[in-house]
Amino acid sequence: MSKMKIIHLGPKIEGLAELIENDFEIFDVPLEVVNQPIGKEKKKLLIKGELNLAFRHDMFLITQPEYLAAEQSSLLKELPANNILIDDRLELSKEATQALHLKNAQFISIPNAENLAKQFKEVFYNDQLGFKYTFDNIQFDSLFKGTVKQLGHNYLRIIDNDIEEYQRVANWDGPIGVGGNTLWEIHTEFKRNNPTTNVRLRVSLISPADAQIYYSKEVDNDQLKNDIPLEVNDDGAFILVELLVKGKDVDLTMGAITLNEGRDGRGTLLIGEDMEIDDEAMGEPLYHYFDPGDFKPPLMVYFSGFRFNPGVEGMYMMRSLKGPSLLIEDFRILGGAFYVGGKKLESQIVNLIQSTLKKLGFKPNELILSGLSMGTFASLYYSSFLNPDWVIVGKPLTSLGEIAANERINRPGGFPTSLDVVLRLTGGIADENIKQADDIFWNSFTKHDHSKTNFVIVYMKDDDYDGEAFEKLDRFLRKHSPTSRIIHKGFTGRHNDQTGALGAWFKNQYQNILTTNYGRDFSPQEDDEDDE
Repeated sequence: MSKMKIIHLGPKIEGLAELIENDFEIFDVPLEVVNQPIGKEKKKLLIKGELNLAFRHDMFLITQPEYLAAEQSSLLKELPANNILIDDRLELSKEATQALHLKNAQFISIPNAENLAKQFKEVFYNDQLGFKYTFDNIQFDSLFKGTVKQLGHNYLRIIDNDIEEYQRVANWDGPIGVGGNTLWEIHTEFKRNNPTTNVRLRVSLISPADAQIYYSKEVDNDQLKNDIPLEVNDDGAFILVELLVKGKDVDLTMGAITLNEGRDGRGTLLIGEDMEIDDEAMGEPLYHYFDPGDFKPPLMVYFSGFRFNPGVEGMYMMRSLKGPSLLIEDFRILGGAFYVGGKKLESQIVNLIQSTLKKLGFKPNELILSGLSMGTFASLYYSSFLNPDWVIVGKPLTSLGEIAANERINRPGGFPTSLDVVLRLTGGIADENIKQADDIFWNSFTKHDHSKTNFVIVYMKDDDYDGEAFEKLDRFLRKHSPTSRIIHKGFTGRHNDQTGALGAWFKNQYQNILTTNYGRDFSPQEDDEDDE
C-alpha cells in the first residue's frame, strides 16, 4: 500500500514526520511559501487558482491561523471534501466557514505530536477495510437442540422453546485477524420475532501471541442496533463472534454480521461516509458518501456494483469529474441485493438523493444517475421516481428473475447470489418467482414518463446475466419516449468481459455530457509559470 500524503498547511511539527513515516508522507507548507513547489516532484498547490489535481486525494492538515483568515477563503474552497483536518484551537473567519460549507472538515485536538500521530494511524489512515461473517463458515453448538432454518445467504431463523439462561447457538469459524493499534466496529443484522426472545452477541479479542482472550464484551437485544466498537492493542487480535439466545418461545431472525475498520465516529469505511438503517429489515445498512466537488450542477449519483467486502466503489473516478457526487453502496446478502426490497429502503434512497439536491440548491432534474452492473439496476429503477437529466449505465441489468434463471445453464456458478436475491424478494425460486422478480423493474419502469431523461447505455453483446436488457430498454424508450436521447455502444463478450474498455467508454461519456451540457472543462492542467 502506498503512503498517504499529508499536506500540512502550517509550520513543521517537531517529531511528527518520524512518528508516521511508515504510513504517511507529510509536507509542511507555511503560508509564506504556499505558492512554492511542494516535495520532490516540485508541484504547486494551485494552478491558475484551482487545486493541482496531483493533490486531490491527499489529506490537508491546517494548524496555522492565517490559513483560516478571510484572505485565504479561495484556497479553502479548493481543498478536497472529507480530507480536511483543522486544529480545534483555531478560529474560523466568516469567509472560511462559508468556504468550507458542506466539505465536512474535521476538527481535531492536537495536544502533542505523539497524539496526532496516533490519530492519523487509527482514524485518518489510507484505504478502507471491511469483512462479513457469512453463513458459509458458521459452526453451530452441539448442545443447542432447537431448530435452525437457513434462507440461502439471506438470513438464519433460530427457533426453540424455553431457554432459561443464555445458551450459545453458534460461532463463526476462523476468527478474522486484524492489525495492532486499530479501531473496529461490528454491525449486527437481526430481528426478534417476539418480545420474549432475547439475543446476545459475545465479541472477544484473542491475542496472536498466546491465543488467550484479552478482551470480551457482551451486547444484548436492542443495544445491538448500535455498532459495537473495538479497540485492538499493539499486538493485534483475532476477533471471535459468538451468538447466544434465551427466552420463552425463542424466535430469532439473524442476518449478516459486518466488521469494519472504524473511524472513531467520523465516518464508516471512509471519513464522511454515513449509512441509513432499514429497521424494517433486520437493521440492514445502506452506505453513502457525499462530496460537494465544485458545488455546480449536476449532482452525480453513482450506485456501486456487487462487492464481496464492504467498500466505496468509484470514488476516485467521480472525484476526477470535479462536480458534486453521491456514492451509494448496497452490501446486503453477500455483496449487494440490487437496491430494492421494502418500501422503507426504497424511500430512503429517493429521499437521500432529493435531500442532497436540496442542500446543494439544485433543481430536481439537475441530476445524473449512474452505475455499472448491479448499479445499473438502481440507476434505471430510480430514474422513474427522480426524473434526472441523464442516466449513464454500463452492463445494464433489469430482469432480476432472468439473471437468476441464467445461473442454471448459461452461467453455471457464475453469480449464485442472484438466486438469493430472488429468494429474498419473492420467497422462492420457482418459475412464478422468476416472473415476479422480473416484474419488479419492468412494472415500474413502463408505467412512468421518461420523456425528460436522456440515456447512455454501454452493454455486452453476449451478456450472460441479462442478455436482452439493452434491446428491451431501447425498444421501449424509442416507442414510448421518443424525445429521449439514447446513446449506446455494444462490446463483444459476456457480462464480465472487457471491463477496462467498457469502463473507459463509460467515463468518457460522463465527461462528454458534463462538457457539452454543463460547461465543464477536462483539458489537462498546465502549470502557470507566473503564479509565484
